Amino acid sequence: MASKWKIIIPVIIIVIIIVVGYLQFSGKLPEVANTEPAPTKKVEATGNVDETVNIFLQDTASETTSLSQEADGDVDLVASDSQAISDFGQIYDENEF
Repeated sequence: MASKWKIIIPVIIIVIIIVVGYLQFSGKLPEVANTEPAPTKKVEATGNVDETVNIFLQDTASETTSLSQEADGDVDLVASDSQAISDFGQIYDENEF
């Protein structure tokens, strides 16, 4: 009887591993949203250095505005978190409720 268990237990373990592997990998993979990058303005190369510098300055200005908008959102998030944390420090009064 002991020799039968030596064979049955590994077979059961192998079957469980196969079933779990099949169930895990047989499902559909999640679809990735096809996000296209923002359209960029294509400028033909003219060889003029001033035009190239102006393009770089425009790109820098647009990046600066987007970064400042993100920073403002982060500041609001930190302020709300700070308020929530300071609310934990308030004294609990049973008679208020």
